[in-house]
Amino acid sequence: MFKKVVFTILVTLSLSVLSACETGSETLTDTEKLINLKESIVFDETTITEDIVLPDIEEMEGLEITWSSNKTQYLDHDGTVTRPLSSVGDVNVQFTLTLTLNGMSVNKIFEFTVLAEEALSDQDLLNSIFDSVTFSETEITGDLSLPVIEHEGVTVTWTSSREGYVTSAGIVNRPDYTDTDLEVIMTLTLSINGLTQFKEYTFTVLKEATPVELNQLETAKAELTFTETDLIDNLVLPLVSDPNVTVTWSSSNPTYLTNEGVITRPAYNKDDETVILTATLQAGDFTDTKAFTFTVIREERPAFIELDTDFTDSLVMDFSYTNSDFVADGIGEVDLVRCVDGDTAVFTEGSGSFTVRFLGINTPESTYKFEPWGKAASTFTCDKLTNATTIVLEYNMYSTERTDGNGRYLAWVWYDGRLLNLELVEEAYTGSKGVGGTKYETTFYLAEFKTQDSDRRIWGEVDPDFDYSLDGVQITIEELVTNQEEYVGKKVVIRGIVSRQIGGHPYIQDNGYGIYLFKGYDYTTKLAEGNEVLLSGLTLTYYPDEATGAPQLTGFSRTNIEVLSEGNVVTPSQMLVTEFTETSIGSLVEVLNLTVVSVYENSYDSAFTVTAEDENGNIVSIRRDDSASADITADLFTVGTTFDIVAPLGRYNGTYQLMISKLVDITFD
Repeated sequence: MFKKVVFTILVTLSLSVLSACETGSETLTDTEKLINLKESIVFDETTITEDIVLPDIEEMEGLEITWSSNKTQYLDHDGTVTRPLSSVGDVNVQFTLTLTLNGMSVNKIFEFTVLAEEALSDQDLLNSIFDSVTFSETEITGDLSLPVIEHEGVTVTWTSSREGYVTSAGIVNRPDYTDTDLEVIMTLTLSINGLTQFKEYTFTVLKEATPVELNQLETAKAELTFTETDLIDNLVLPLVSDPNVTVTWSSSNPTYLTNEGVITRPAYNKDDETVILTATLQAGDFTDTKAFTFTVIREERPAFIELDTDFTDSLVMDFSYTNSDFVADGIGEVDLVRCVDGDTAVFTEGSGSFTVRFLGINTPESTYKFEPWGKAASTFTCDKLTNATTIVLEYNMYSTERTDGNGRYLAWVWYDGRLLNLELVEEAYTGSKGVGGTKYETTFYLAEFKTQDSDRRIWGEVDPDFDYSLDGVQITIEELVTNQEEYVGKKVVIRGIVSRQIGGHPYIQDNGYGIYLFKGYDYTTKLAEGNEVLLSGLTLTYYPDEATGAPQLTGFSRTNIEVLSEGNVVTPSQMLVTEFTETSIGSLVEVLNLTVVSVYENSYDSAFTVTAEDENGNIVSIRRDDSASADITADLFTVGTTFDIVAPLGRYNGTYQLMISKLVDITFD
């Protein structure tokens, strides 16, 4: 082995000589000084294997010293030696000393031979190469500096596991800032004389740095906050502190929350509205968004809700009824005969009259029984029809059934261009019923949903005219008929004897006063003629109305009747036609010496009306309803026939009527 190279120190002597000369009679020039100094520097050895020690030259004012190598891979500027591989062989290196003084420079070249490493086996050679290849950094952002490997007979190959990020030449393409850092394996493969080995070097390619604008956006996003998300008042939109960031707002539903944060609360009968308010932030060419979800709370429910008829107002009659008949064609103009209740009325068309049940609704009862809002619904319907200029009936075009189970025609009822059925729904007198599959199905459902929320009338409001008690106050029939205004709509308990029956509906009499009981469709045998009964839970109403009709009791239930005795006989009150009064209606009367003036027979059933006069020419009607005894026929009453009659007294269209119930009550002369 060679020892470290040392140089011969002539420097001190030379400097001393220089110094002495300067003090003598002759002064050396800068060039002479540099030449003398250069010549004084020598190395003992020029064939080297180890680092050389550079001479420690005593400083001279203004002197600059520089060493340089022409093959730094073998002899670096600082004297560090790296021996060539044996396959390369010995390497000659020029090592140059440059001395500069006051702008003057001189060079001295030293010739060194760096001896090659001793010859290695192929395996040892490859191992030594692998050992020599190292990297100081494994987290990289710039190109890799792959070492130059030059050994005779050695094939060198670099490959990358991800060429898109680090090429086999070491060129680095960093992942975008939106991606993640990536691991790349660089493989060094060495081959010599059929021997191939490789070594892997793992690097982390760091993603690109986040642009400053994105950091600005992230900071600004954090500043956008709200303390409340359930809104009843306008929003105050937050601001950002960075002037480089602009913010714009957009609403998913400006109807309820505008881009400026102004709210419009949904109506009380609507649902709360969910609205997404999105902030779009921009800094330079970069944008970001932040979304906030708010619930706009609906308005508080008002204490009292006004009803409207918006659906009725906007619905248009889309058919013609000119030259058309309802009975024959399904559409036609008719005239009102009388009202029955909220969803039933009698009309005429030509010479015939018929009962119509309104389609799509079912108002509370006000005839055979009395229900909350039933009378009000009946009054509303009758008012509209009575004051109408034009009434048009329309059948259900999607059904082959024109009548219901009681023989009543089914119809949509238009008055003066307004659909009364629908208006009753919007006025909360009824819900929709049986409208599925009809022409107006959707409109009725929407109207009902809207009106239900009002809690008005049938949907939750107390009917001020309805008696909600179960049994009622016990009064005499006399008290009831002589003070009717005090008991209309109120529940009562009465006691009396069944004087007559017509179609199962009895007249109840006590102490000379009587009242008609409309029992509806509730079957019972307890209301037989002659039975003394106690009836409770009944309500006083009128048919068809108070002004022109007769009082009647409704609300009958067979569970609210008690039979007190049977086989009683009611003695009729003998009266003159001129003695009839409102308080006589419902009582059993006897009228003598009447003469038939005329007879009117219905064309559609067996009912008929006899017009008669008494001895003084006073006119009275005798009515035989379709449900009366079948042996009472119109041919018994020929014009000029004289007869006596016992019958309950009624009234219809302002005219008193004697209601025939059985043939034995008529005595012909």
